[in-house]
Amino acid sequence: MPSLETRLRPLLKAVGYFGADATRARTAHALFRACALQASHPNWAKRAGIDTRAFRPQHSLIFAHVWLVHRAFETEGASTRRERRLLQEAVFDELWEDTQARIRASGVAEISVNKHLTDVQKYSFQAALEYDDASSRDGADRRDALGAAIWRHVHLGARDVEAERCLAVADYLLERLDAGILAGPLGEVDWGAAPLSKG
Repeated sequence: MPSLETRLRPLLKAVGYFGADATRARTAHALFRACALQASHPNWAKRAGIDTRAFRPQHSLIFAHVWLVHRAFETEGASTRRERRLLQEAVFDELWEDTQARIRASGVAEISVNKHLTDVQKYSFQAALEYDDASSRDGADRRDALGAAIWRHVHLGARDVEAERCLAVADYLLERLDAGILAGPLGEVDWGAAPLSKG
C-alpha cells in the first residue's frame, strides 16, 4: 500500500503545496525557526551573560542569527540571485511577524504594537549595518569591531560587561560566517557546535 505522503501528493500538488511561493514560505519558516532556536540556547545566558528573557537582548540574538542566514544567502543556498533575494525577504517577514507576537506578549497595548515594531526594525537595521561593516574588516580589527557592535546591540552598552564576553560572541558569529551555515536541503542550517562551547 502506498505511503500517506504518496497518496496525498496529487492533492497537495492541486492546492499549490509544491509551488514556488509555498515552498519558499516553508523554507523561510524553517530557516527562521532555526535562528530562533539557536538564539534560545542556555549558553547565551550562562557563558555570555545575556539576559535572554528580556525582550531586546533576546531579539538581538535572534536578529544576529537572521543576519548570519542573510549573509549566507549571498554565497550559498538558492540557485539564482532572484530566488536568494526572495528567500532573504521571506526570512525577514518571518522575523517581523515573530517580533510582533513577542511585542504583544510583552504587554504592549495593541495600539502601540506597530510603533514598537518600527523602533525594533530601526535598531535591528542599525545593528546589521554595524555587523556588515565589522565583518568586512581584516584581522584583529574585524573581531574587535564586531565585539564592540555586540556590546552595543546585544549587551546594550552595559558598563559591567566584560570585553571577553562580547568578543566570544563575535568569534562565534565570525566562525559561522566564514564556515558557511546552510547545509543539506534548503531550509536546514548547520550551526556547528553549541554556541560559546569552546573554552
